[in-house]
Amino acid sequence: MDALQKSSASRRPVNKKACRKIRLSENWQLYLMALPAIALLFCFSYMPMYGIVIAFKKYKVKYGIWGSPWMKPLFRNFEILFRKNSAAINAIKNTLCLNFLFIILGTLFSVALALMFNELRNRHYKKLPNPSPSSPTLSPPW
Repeated sequence: MDALQKSSASRRPVNKKACRKIRLSENWQLYLMALPAIALLFCFSYMPMYGIVIAFKKYKVKYGIWGSPWMKPLFRNFEILFRKNSAAINAIKNTLCLNFLFIILGTLFSVALALMFNELRNRHYKKLPNPSPSSPTLSPPW
């Protein structure tokens, strides 16, 4: 038991910074490959988030986003949108109904397609059409 404890204690790094440096030096190629994905994630997911602030501001073009004053009741823009505009409420209802409908129908058609593939007798034909439902999304647009 003492020999086992000694061998595991000798493998532990002295501190967390040393362990981090070792991992970074061993896997620097992986971190380098991850950089473009991280940059794209930042550009398309986090940079647009500051524009959401416009919904809570009394936006003036000459002052810009950060120079415009905040709305006094913070949710006044949403209050105006939902109280005075019935078309906005109808658009939200239609969006939710259509999304629910697409989820239900997509699930039903997927299950039906899987059952049809399962009923094929020939083993070669059974394996052939499996990738076909996803091929339109994977094929190039040209």
